[in-house]
Amino acid sequence: MVTIEIDGAQATLEEAVAGGWITEQLRRRRDDHRDPCVRVNISAPGVQIALKTRTCGSRPGGGGGRRANAEEQEIFDLWSHHKLDQIDFSSGNLQAFLRRLSQML
Repeated sequence: MVTIEIDGAQATLEEAVAGGWITEQLRRRRDDHRDPCVRVNISAPGVQIALKTRTCGSRPGGGGGRRANAEEQEIFDLWSHHKLDQIDFSSGNLQAFLRRLSQML
């Protein structure tokens, strides 16, 4: 199960990649001159991780206490590859990450 949350608005992986949900959510926040906080929670066989963009700041829900397994590390690397570990990520970055994630799981 993968859930995506953008400043409290939630969607499943399927809902997020199927339409313009991501673009609309990010656009709304940026139109209000806010940096959107994106969280992606992944719970699948062999994978238990929660990711968040740097724009989430110090809000609760941060890192875990164990070393990532190989599959989880691949997801962390993919997150970085799509620049979701940077402040100025785009909706395209997030959509590309989620499409690739859906193929991996």
